[in-house]
Amino acid sequence: MKYIFYSLLTGLFIFLSQIGVAQQSEFIEENGGIIHFRVFGDGVPVLIINGGPGMNSDGFSGLAEILGKSYKAIIYDQRGTGKSELSEISSRNITLDLMVKDIEAIRKELNIKEWVVLGHSFGGILASYYTSKHPTRVSGLILSSSGGLDMSLFSSLNITGRLTSLQRDSLNYWTRKIQNGDTTYFASLQRGKYLAPAYLNDRVVCAKSCRTPDSRKF
Repeated sequence: MKYIFYSLLTGLFIFLSQIGVAQQSEFIEENGGIIHFRVFGDGVPVLIINGGPGMNSDGFSGLAEILGKSYKAIIYDQRGTGKSELSEISSRNITLDLMVKDIEAIRKELNIKEWVVLGHSFGGILASYYTSKHPTRVSGLILSSSGGLDMSLFSSLNITGRLTSLQRDSLNYWTRKIQNGDTTYFASLQRGKYLAPAYLNDRVVCAKSCRTPDSRKF
């Protein structure tokens, strides 16, 4: 049963990533870079922080549009990803503290007193860290498939250890493509296809969950 749930969940994210148009798109200059964010709907503000790191927010635009029917849903490209530009990518200008400052800049730009923060995967780590720094600005915290409050878990957890050599090589290839600026849906789909077996025990279910109608075109 849990494999069916994982398959449906993966299908839901693929479906949500294909629908919807942003209602509002803005850019702000902050902390040595340009931060791009989008706003959907109106109501109680909900900030959605996508996973990664190194991924843009496009995959959550569908979810933001659906939430935007009842709430003010906000997604943004983390610094150095998508349309959020940095003059230089380095360990000096990509830190959790600077990422938290970017989030605060978005909140202030939208004149939001407090908001619900939803973080997925790495976004959950960032959401937790942001909440620890600005607890009075967070009315609710939602963690989706999130990492821990710190990275200590990964010292003993080898997520990709279950992958075959071919799967690891393919995953590394598509990860490098994305890190080097390939923001196409196809690149994200291929990375997800080779990463998914690390999380799903049933290879048949995994293969079905990673297949989309568009994948036959490539």
